Amino acid sequence: MTLFRARLLERLASLGTPGLPPEDEGTLNQEVSSIIQHLQKLLNTRQGSSQIAPDFGLPDFTNIPGESVTDAGRRVEKILTKVIERYEPRLCRVKIEMETLKDKGFDLSFKLEGALSKQPDVPIVFETILQTNGSILVKR
Repeated sequence: MTLFRARLLERLASLGTPGLPPEDEGTLNQEVSSIIQHLQKLLNTRQGSSQIAPDFGLPDFTNIPGESVTDAGRRVEKILTKVIERYEPRLCRVKIEMETLKDKGFDLSFKLEGALSKQPDVPIVFETILQTNGSILVKR
């Protein structure tokens, strides 16, 4: 079995649940699913929502004044990278690039590449979509 580190609240929720693997053990798919869930929460939290960490989450992207889509995309790439590197320690070598996809309408799509911190030889790739309503979707 691959060593797997769940988030604290996931470990607490699984205590006493029959059929779940012991703490810190699980499959690679479980770890990746846990990372996706955490990224989904992290990237859909607005900065300033957490009193303990005011920079947790993202700024409001719905009104980026006076910038082209390309400039806005580069700005979002930098912000996403910074937030993920700070608040998702299970990922390393995080790189985000805006993708130009015609079938996405007005949504902005980004490719998130990286590796698992405890297994740097395991590459990770997610699609991250900044939707027109300001929410972010993370998927494999």
